Parts: sequence; structure tokens; C-alpha cells
Amino acid sequence: MYQIILYLSYFYKHGELSVRLGFWWTAMSIADIIASFLGFGLLHLRGHHGRAGWRWLFLVEVWLYYFMFFSFEKKGLLLTIYRL
Repeated sequence: MYQIILYLSYFYKHGELSVRLGFWWTAMSIADIIASFLGFGLLHLRGHHGRAGWRWLFLVEVWLYYFMFFSFEKKGLLLTIYRL
């Protein structure tokens, strides 16, 4: 995680780097909070539709992976961004 400081320091000046790293760490903290609540909620779905909580978590992760990489008219969101 701390390697991003060195990597971004190749491209940005000191004033720009501190702002971008502030956004980076803020986004990571928010993502950790959202992932924790999502994991808590999905693991408490045990017994719904005959599936255990860990299976719900796995199904949602697979669905998100599919949505990010292989949807959007058979061109995934991330694959389309990386090709541009």
C-alpha cells in the first residue's frame, strides 16, 4: 500500500501529491467501511433460500466481478477503461 507514494511521486509535484494521496486514503477508508457493512449483512443471510451466509457473500462477489469485467454488451467496465 505504501508503494503508491513512491509510484505517484514520479508523476506529481509535492503539492499535488499530498492532495491525491489524501483522496486515495479517504476512498480506501470509505471502501473498508462499506465492505465491512456489506460483509456483515451478507453473512447474516444464513438460511435464506437454503443458502449459508458465506455462499451469499461468494455469490455477490462473483456477480460484482462479472459486472465489472464482462458486462456492458460483452465489454466489461474495467476492460473498456483499460483499452482506452
